[in-house]
Amino acid sequence: LNAGAAGLVVLYRVDEAAPADPLGEPGASGWLKLLPDHGGRLAWNAAVDPIRGEDDWNRVALLQFPDALSAQRWFEDPATVTERAIAARYLDDMTVLLVEPSAVVSR
Repeated sequence: LNAGAAGLVVLYRVDEAAPADPLGEPGASGWLKLLPDHGGRLAWNAAVDPIRGEDDWNRVALLQFPDALSAQRWFEDPATVTERAIAARYLDDMTVLLVEPSAVVSR
């Protein structure tokens, strides 16, 4: 994350019948379509292989926003809510975490 930026960490498990990118593309389609409209950007979207624990997410996405309010507005935008419900058809599980700048410690 950039200093001072807020982020959403999206942990999800894609089912076997899912399209290549079930969350969509920023500015183009799907759940991430309106990301740029709220000042957000897709900073990272990758496969993961959990080392330990009961949760078996197989993907993680990091969405970056100028601030937590922008992230919340995007998350609650009616079009985003609809697209998230559509994307959920291809997901076995999803957890979304808000990371605020005050919680990020520089080293």
